[in-house]
Amino acid sequence: MTERLAPASPSSPVLPSSGTLPAAPFPEAYGQVYVQEGRTVFEVRGEIDLLAATRIGPTFDSATGRASPAVVVDLNRVDFMDCSGLTLLVRARRRVVERDGTLNLVCARPPLLRTIRAARLTELLRPVPDMAEAFAAPTGHDVLDERS
Repeated sequence: MTERLAPASPSSPVLPSSGTLPAAPFPEAYGQVYVQEGRTVFEVRGEIDLLAATRIGPTFDSATGRASPAVVVDLNRVDFMDCSGLTLLVRARRRVVERDGTLNLVCARPPLLRTIRAARLTELLRPVPDMAEAFAAPTGHDVLDERS
């Protein structure tokens, strides 16, 4: 049975907790998704523009639509990201916070960090340079206690 995912709203159903792959498939051309230590990990590659965000958005929605989702997004293989990619990340973070989960962003690429900084999203997204630091961060709602 396939479950339909609606945009996040107070009345949206919450799917079972993290620890399983998202219901929506992740297009291979944009990277891979897997579960590690109970967290759903998105290793994204290439360019995150409007087309890419449209294609990978359903998988992000599936992963962030669960109860207490624990999500890691690795952008260290992304060459370019426009406002569509930023919107995708902000939406994923909002959905995670609404469900008392965590989202850790991994990014050490200077061009992407400049884009995040220029959009004034550094404090919101809190990028860390590598996967080790992302997995060292605690999971749970106490990490994202501010609602934005």
